[in-house]
Amino acid sequence: MNRNILLVTGVSASGKDYLLEQAKRQDERIGTSVPIVSMVSAIVAKMRQQQAEESNLDRDRIKHITSNDVMRGIVKGIVAELVKYPAAIVNGHIAYRQQGQLVSNPDVDAEISPTAYAVVVAEPRDIAAWRGLDTGRVRETETIDQIAYHQDFTVQAAERAAATLGAGFQLIENNPENTLTSSLILATMVTEICPK
Repeated sequence: MNRNILLVTGVSASGKDYLLEQAKRQDERIGTSVPIVSMVSAIVAKMRQQQAEESNLDRDRIKHITSNDVMRGIVKGIVAELVKYPAAIVNGHIAYRQQGQLVSNPDVDAEISPTAYAVVVAEPRDIAAWRGLDTGRVRETETIDQIAYHQDFTVQAAERAAATLGAGFQLIENNPENTLTSSLILATMVTEICPK
């Protein structure tokens, strides 16, 4: 069963948050009656509730300490809380580095069961530059070639998940020249899963 969830994904610093902020200008429901859930932040909050001794958890360390079964259970609880909304946007990473390897978790995708995937992509050089500007994060270092590979892996994982789950799939290019177009695509995808 696909839920009225738009899963926005892409590599770290590809511009997911930025484009979602821009999409709010296109559809006032985005961020209010159609909430945006940062999956990693929600997972960290749930884990902190469950394990007070792990209070040093953050979005950059969580993938190194969480088993797939634990992650699936936590995600299931987060998604269950979204049923009170007509639709929701889940902002997260379908592919991530875990112990030095790129992985994806189809079981977590099945728990989310989105109506559609929006995959934000950008030029790897731009992503590297944007990461350099974000001093508040402690990301694993990736070369431009590694970012390109990670992004290709993410696109392929999202395409496979969408096909398996019968969900829609949209690639959204993020660059300074097409911000309006990209945010309109996101807003349109929200309207498709939750008509006004």
